[in-house]
Order: sequence, then C-alpha cells, then structure tokens
Amino acid sequence: MTMPDTASDAAAATTWTVLRAPHVPRLLSASLIGRLPTGMVPLALVLVVRHHGGDYRLAGMLTALYAVGAAVGGPVMGRFIDRTRQPPLLLGGAITSGAALAALMVLDPVGSPGLAAVAAVVAGAATPQLEPCLRVLWEHVLHGERAVRAAFAVDAATQELIFVCGPLLVLGATHLLGSSGGLLTAAVICLAGTVGFATASPARSWRAARAGSRHWAGPLRSGRLVRLFAALVCVGAAIGVFTVATPGYADAEGSLGAASWLIALNAVGALLGGVLYAAAPVARREDRRLLFLLVLHSPLPRCAARQPQASPSRGDGPHERGNEVARGIPEAGHIACSGTK
Repeated sequence: MTMPDTASDAAAATTWTVLRAPHVPRLLSASLIGRLPTGMVPLALVLVVRHHGGDYRLAGMLTALYAVGAAVGGPVMGRFIDRTRQPPLLLGGAITSGAALAALMVLDPVGSPGLAAVAAVVAGAATPQLEPCLRVLWEHVLHGERAVRAAFAVDAATQELIFVCGPLLVLGATHLLGSSGGLLTAAVICLAGTVGFATASPARSWRAARAGSRHWAGPLRSGRLVRLFAALVCVGAAIGVFTVATPGYADAEGSLGAASWLIALNAVGALLGGVLYAAAPVARREDRRLLFLLVLHSPLPRCAARQPQASPSRGDGPHERGNEVARGIPEAGHIACSGTK
C-alpha cells in the first residue's frame, strides 16, 4: 500500500478512514437526521401561522421562542447528560419535543397565542442534544487525534445539509399533508433520528468521566467566551430574521412556496462557503478576513429586496436564486472565524 503523496491526499484518506470506521456511519447519519428539525421547524411555524391568518409578527415571535427555548434548554440538557447517560435524556427530549410540535399542529396560533408560545418554547428546549453527544463519542469510536480531528471536520462540513434539506422537506410535507405537514414531519424525523442514535452501542455504553465540584457558570466565567457568545447571538439573530423575512418576501411576491427554495439555496451558499474557507490558507489576521466577509455580505440582502416584483405565476427567478446562494457564502466564514483565536 502506498502512502499519500500530498497533504490533500492524506486528508482525504483520513476522512474515508473515519467514514468506514465501525459505528461512524450510523452515528453520523442518525445525528444528521435527528437534527433536521432544526432546519424545518422555523419555516414550518411561519407556514402554519400564515395558514391560520396570522401575521409575520406572530410567526416571528413563535420562531424566536423556539430558538430561545433551544438556546436555554440545550446547555441544561447537556449538563444532565454529563451527570447521567445519553439515551434516556435524548429519547425523553425527542418525545417531549415531538409532543410540543404535535400541539402546535392542532392549536390555532392566532386564537391561542399563549398556548402556542408555550408549545414553541417546550419544543425548542426539549430538542435532543445530538451534536454535543456525537462529539464526545468520537474519541471512543476512533483511534488517534488525527482521526478525531477529521471526524470533527466531517461533522462540521455536513451540518449545512440540515439547512439545505430541512426547508425542502417542509415544502414536500406541506404539499402532501397540508399546512401542518412540516411540523408533523419534523416530529417524526426527530424521533427516528434520535432513536437511531441513542440505541447505537457507543451511545448506550458511554459514561461521563468523574469530575470534582463544578462552578454553576462553567466556561461562562471566561470574559472572552462571553464576548464571543454575544457576537454569535448577533449572527444568530440575523440568520433568524432571514428565516422569517424570506417567507414574507416570497409571500409578497405571490409565491410563498418559493421560500423553501430560497432558504435552501442560502444554505447551499453557506455550504460552498464552508468548503472554500476550509480550503483557504491560514490567514495571519483572521479579524481582517472576517471584516472582508462582512463587507461582502452586507449588500446582498438589499440586492434581493430591490429585484423587480414578480408575478404570482413566475415565482422565484434566477436573480433571487443567485442572490440567495451568494448571500450564504460569507455566512460560513463568519461562523468559522468565531472559532479562531
């Protein structure tokens, strides 16, 4: 057997070695499937609210509450997993989140906004923490730091598939099952992916390492980390606004169904951006690269908003499709820069 001649060949060989390792295909695929609702629920909520005659303020509020629930509930669930085991909490979270999504299906969010708000918070807070659980399993199913680093890279590269496939699944589900089909499909997919992950041998056998007393704030005691989190909150807010604003834009143009394609195409751009960013040489000043990406990114949403109005029969045209792909490319760099020193 000959050794790879170049660094790229070595990286490719390591990646394929990781993907062929025992348990990895199941863990990675189940994790991605179980996380698909993250890319489905926000759009599905907007479509349900619009179906009941609600406005985009209500849709935005429910989407924000779902995101806040996930942001608060995720670390809490992670802490409990660290003290117990993965399967019970993952499966319990999937069932609870699925039940909350089912409640959103049958509720009228316009007539009962309070109940819908509670259901949205619960659905987000109970979201199974599959990604953190997958990350702690890598060192148990792979051998060597190089293989573990390759696994992290593969996981990061495939995450955008969640936001490419999620909106398209909502589009197909609403076409086949009606306005609530997206929420129903998200609940089923979440449970299926979580069951596949939680019943895998590495997840069942994993036990947290014994640790001494821990401060309640954990890593949040670091001022630099808090500053980074604050910056990421701003980035997340921009992405969240896009998720609600895009259906509003498509609706105003007479083609609400085009929102799924626009959001998915934006994720395709982010996926391409992630690939390009990973292939780029290491910069001496990552802050300058980030500033360049911000300058590149800022005019693109305005370009989309200034396109000539479309007729209801036309739907989204090539300008809109191109803008969404282009808009997504710098976003991957924003997230990647946040992880650099």
